[in-house]
Amino acid sequence: MARFKAMDYDDILIETLKLFQEGGALLNKIYPRFDHLLIDEFQDVNAVQYGLVKLWARKPKNLFIIGDPDQAIYGFRAADYRYFESIYREFPQAKVFNLSLNYRSTPQILKAASAVINSKDGGLKIGRKDLQAIRQPGPKIRHIQVPTELAQGIAIAHEIKRLVGGMDMTEIYHSKGKPLRSFSDIAILVRTNKEMEQIGECLAKEGIPYRMVGKENVLNEKGVRYTLSFFKSVINHKDDLHHIMALKNPRFCKDDDLIRMVGLYAKENGLTIRSALRKTSQLADYLKTIEDYAEASVKRPKELILRFIEEERDHGFLSKRDIEAIEVLADMAEEFSDMVSFLSSISLSQEADLERAGRIGGEVVTLMTLHSAKGLEWPVVFIAGVEEGLIPLKDDKADYNDSLHEELRLFYVGLTRAEDELILLSSRRRTLFGQIREVEPSSFLKAIPKSCIETKAIKLEGENRKPEQLTLF
Repeated sequence: MARFKAMDYDDILIETLKLFQEGGALLNKIYPRFDHLLIDEFQDVNAVQYGLVKLWARKPKNLFIIGDPDQAIYGFRAADYRYFESIYREFPQAKVFNLSLNYRSTPQILKAASAVINSKDGGLKIGRKDLQAIRQPGPKIRHIQVPTELAQGIAIAHEIKRLVGGMDMTEIYHSKGKPLRSFSDIAILVRTNKEMEQIGECLAKEGIPYRMVGKENVLNEKGVRYTLSFFKSVINHKDDLHHIMALKNPRFCKDDDLIRMVGLYAKENGLTIRSALRKTSQLADYLKTIEDYAEASVKRPKELILRFIEEERDHGFLSKRDIEAIEVLADMAEEFSDMVSFLSSISLSQEADLERAGRIGGEVVTLMTLHSAKGLEWPVVFIAGVEEGLIPLKDDKADYNDSLHEELRLFYVGLTRAEDELILLSSRRRTLFGQIREVEPSSFLKAIPKSCIETKAIKLEGENRKPEQLTLF
């Protein structure tokens, strides 16, 4: 990283903390420029960020913090909501304002969510109050138990068709006084990315338009890495790191030793990789291709990526899976007008910032993980996989209590995304770690008051039928 003059996000934070800890004339110029320090999502702060907060908050009266310890769900990123307690100690004169009036959800949803978050002693109690509903009462939360994970996807699809009033003239559902929903009113939340694929297949088979939201695994595919490195090299001639990564595409170079030699030559002569290639006349095909794309870089990124795909097909070095992954990348670029903004979005995006459309269209159902859903809301929310082992997700490596409390807060976040209707689904059998296992509904459901929830069990024909003993007579 240092060799290529590159830093990742953590490096930026750490180096900034070091800079302010060292002090000096530079900081005397910086500090007077800022009168106020305002921090959002304080429950997601980690140790380095908290160190910066303390250094920057030189005028305590002008420090403003907003956050919700009940929505602390990023412990796996080293975030720690307990810095709320630290800030109370550091600034004892601070005033606390509770934003406890909730205009989003019905009383039934909020009562259930409050019962869940208070069921275990794992959250921050200082200065917090339960949310109070402003809205009128709505329907009870529905808990649907289904035989299998496939049945879960089918049940969700059928429920969506009912909510929107049917998909065509052969399916007309009477709403019985309830408003019909549009597809964009509906979200399906899951605990892991793996669950999204099967639910997406069920939606597609029923003709329901949807979009998957979240950091795509496709970005880790070899062909996509080659493609992104290539276009980063196109727009930044001095980006030696991505020039070297792009050259690893066998279309341009099949000899790793040659790549190393070019890199060594550039380093010894104080040149960029691109300048070294010009001087040595090595890898001329790569150099010509880069320059051709640089001239065409004013075109829309999807058009450029589709052109790149066709060239890769002609050369035949990448696998079918690699090509398919690059095609998904092209779909991601659909909404961008230039390559620079697209590559910036890929590099800097949060989990919910990248999406893959399951079908092109305006109104679509949103399918995403619980983590991605934080800060969003919909009239109707499905939470799938509300089972032991998924919600809460079992993690043998993590501290059990901390992990369980964070899973509880994550479920709370999911519950409070719903405005009007909340539907929870649990499978009785699920494939886990390559084995079909019997699973139980999540223990978190026990905390929801019975006055707020109704449960319905769907069974397959013949399920739970006792075997009969055959006789010879």
